[in-house]
Amino acid sequence: IHWENFTAVKLMSWIGGFTLFLGAVFFAKYSIDNGWLTPVMRVGAGFVLGAVAVLLGLKLHGRYDVTGQTLAAAGAASLYAVCFSAHALYGFLGPIETFGFLTLVTVLSFLLAARMNSRYIAVLALLGGFLVPPLVSTGVDRPLGLFGYITLLNVGLWALVARKGWGFLWFLAAGGTALVMAGWWNKFPGLANVNVAAGVCLWFTAFFAAAQFRLEKLGKDDRWTGHAAGALPLFALLMAGALL
Repeated sequence: IHWENFTAVKLMSWIGGFTLFLGAVFFAKYSIDNGWLTPVMRVGAGFVLGAVAVLLGLKLHGRYDVTGQTLAAAGAASLYAVCFSAHALYGFLGPIETFGFLTLVTVLSFLLAARMNSRYIAVLALLGGFLVPPLVSTGVDRPLGLFGYITLLNVGLWALVARKGWGFLWFLAAGGTALVMAGWWNKFPGLANVNVAAGVCLWFTAFFAAAQFRLEKLGKDDRWTGHAAGALPLFALLMAGALL
């Protein structure tokens, strides 16, 4: 690593992109608390901001690669937050519409990463995707929607790993999935959710095992994908101990 170039160019751009994403999310929350904008205006402004950032990133790519990748990634992550908020906070979108929008954003995020050949876009989109639920949580227990969303996010990540061979990304996805499950159980513990917790652990264990088998057949597996496949059974065992 050329540390001077990395710190002065890439690191500052990456921090700026992640800050832009957090700024969009917290501005939306702040506007809610202070009643600045109507819900429709908030959601509309969020979509416009995300779309403009993505388009500007694509335009700059090729001339200013780092800046273009940063803007595209922050825009995609902002679209994640807006879609989830339109459903969870305002009820503008039903479950089917939300699933459809999130599917489109997931596909967009990882198409951008593949087109720009950018691990940074993939990682920032991953972080943005996994941060959306805790950042915009309403405090209502909706495990089906939450873990359906996480499954969708993982499907998009798997497709990118299968195309690019970025195994480390799949390991990060396993870690993010485990953290979401742990966070959900910490927030909604109790006997009423034991069956749900067991089912979720079994589902993601099977999901990551099947994903690893498929990556092996495609020749895209490595030690990181193997660690990811092993992390979920280990987490399930730890979760079982906590439930007991």
